Amino acid sequence: MDETSLGYLALRLGWLNRVGRDKRGDSIFAFYHATFQDYFAALAVEDWDYFLPKDHCDRPVAGKQYRIFEPQWKQVILLWLGREDVVEEKKEGFIRAFVEFEDGSMGLYWFHAVFLAAAGIGEFKTCSQVDVVNAIVKQIVKWGFGYYNQEKQEWWGYFNQIQKDARETIFQTDRKRAVQELYQMLEHPQCHEYPRRLAVYTLREIGQGNQTAISGLIKILETAEDKYTRVE
Repeated sequence: MDETSLGYLALRLGWLNRVGRDKRGDSIFAFYHATFQDYFAALAVEDWDYFLPKDHCDRPVAGKQYRIFEPQWKQVILLWLGREDVVEEKKEGFIRAFVEFEDGSMGLYWFHAVFLAAAGIGEFKTCSQVDVVNAIVKQIVKWGFGYYNQEKQEWWGYFNQIQKDARETIFQTDRKRAVQELYQMLEHPQCHEYPRRLAVYTLREIGQGNQTAISGLIKILETAEDKYTRVE
């Protein structure tokens, strides 16, 4: 290998390792860690159309890949959103495309798109689309812990898998906004004890050093009737 090449330098640094040889006797290389692979892949993507076709309407675009729905591309997408050399308008257009995604199949893919958007704004912290960011975080908290159904006059929840995915996503999204949404949920007098307990746990984990979170947890300690909630 040319000692002046980037490949040689990557080998010297340990970013690349020789892991064997193919049938022709040529060396096979692998990255030291998958993060390196994802990072360099993110650097190679010029526009978000590579992840989600810009000409998508409400059905798949023929001949185009929808990498946003392939799990192996998630970290690449998040790293792309975290790149400082990508103009913010491009990133904001990508985030908005997630939220406005229509799949023509009862929104089954839309759930996944919003989860990825929520994780994305955790990387893209300077997003100026405040209304979009707030709507994303609000939706994730609603999916994760339920909401008060005004018509039925009771607390409603979503399917278990949606709840589970939403609660995991909260740890990846904009934590400051997530704390605000969780605090408001805990303030609701009709919130059931089980989702309240889960929200307390989440608030404790993501709200360290956040005065809103601290105030909310102290209030729960003083007012919660359920002893398990107080213990949490």
